[in-house]
Amino acid sequence: MRQHLADWWAIARDDFAHLAPEGEGSATKAERLPKVRRALISSLLEKLVPVGVLDRFQVAGVFVNWWDGVKYDLKTITTSGWSPTLIPDPYLIRRFFQKEADEIEELEAKQSVFETALAEAIENAAALLEYEAEEGDEEGAEVKLTAADMRKELKVAIKEEKAKSTSVGLFGSKLGELSELEKALEALDKAEAGLKITKDSLKVKTEELTLKLDLKRFGAVKRMADTAKLLAAATTQLKAAEAGEAVAAKSGPGCQPKSPLAGLLKDIEVLTARAEMLTRLVNEVGGVITDEQARELILEKHHDLVAEQLERYLNTEKRTLIGVFENLWGKYAAAASALEQERATTMEGLQDFLKKLGYVS
Repeated sequence: MRQHLADWWAIARDDFAHLAPEGEGSATKAERLPKVRRALISSLLEKLVPVGVLDRFQVAGVFVNWWDGVKYDLKTITTSGWSPTLIPDPYLIRRFFQKEADEIEELEAKQSVFETALAEAIENAAALLEYEAEEGDEEGAEVKLTAADMRKELKVAIKEEKAKSTSVGLFGSKLGELSELEKALEALDKAEAGLKITKDSLKVKTEELTLKLDLKRFGAVKRMADTAKLLAAATTQLKAAEAGEAVAAKSGPGCQPKSPLAGLLKDIEVLTARAEMLTRLVNEVGGVITDEQARELILEKHHDLVAEQLERYLNTEKRTLIGVFENLWGKYAAAASALEQERATTMEGLQDFLKKLGYVS
């Protein structure tokens, strides 16, 4: 059935080529979608019904459910063409940004490792200190130990042990305990620092990927123009502020307003960094998605949706078929001769029991 669906789609997808506007009038646009729908459902019935797995009504159900899921896409295609807004992020990522997605996945796995290491460091520190958290609130919620709690307690314990070791001499018995406390603190700091670095990197990579998806769909012209406009305005304001301060300085000391220079310089720094980042990301993105690329990805999405609908119906048929065999197994797994032998053995046992009770001779 999957192969037959693939064969159907190889031909049916060409019908979608007639959906995008090509300069015709509104009357033609209104006629185009119903015509494509009739052609698609007819060809799907011809392809799948003869296989004998699903009947005509089930195949029609596959099509209708699929069409309901894509009809708004199709209306957009008939009016605006192959708009990249119709492409879900996972499709763009698989086609253009798989490397970035893999990096994010690696960082997520790394974050999980550091989270586990931090939890273990907190638990080990609590065990070493024999530390017990305070009672929970009135509702019985357990108070969770934090890295900050354990760091504070470890530092206090280390300080106390150092004071004790000084009093008992260099080779006092407390040095081993002090070493364990310091190792626990080091493990805690290391896990927390690694977790912070990983989270920060993950945040940057995720934000960059989100921006890359937007740049791939719509380009960077508007973003870069807006950034350049803001940068020019901030630069103009900075020059005016510098001139104002120069005039104020010449007029001598007095009650002068707070200088805006620091804020403007910070704004210019941020906007300059944003412009540089946009330029870098535009180069990495490799240009805006083309109409042909958008068309391919939208059609891929539509194929996946119709395949999902087919799988739903096939899974129902599989469950029905399995149920038939389970029913047959339940009825006929044991042979009649085996059942009769078991019955005879049971009856012999019953007769012996009744004889012992004196009910039969």
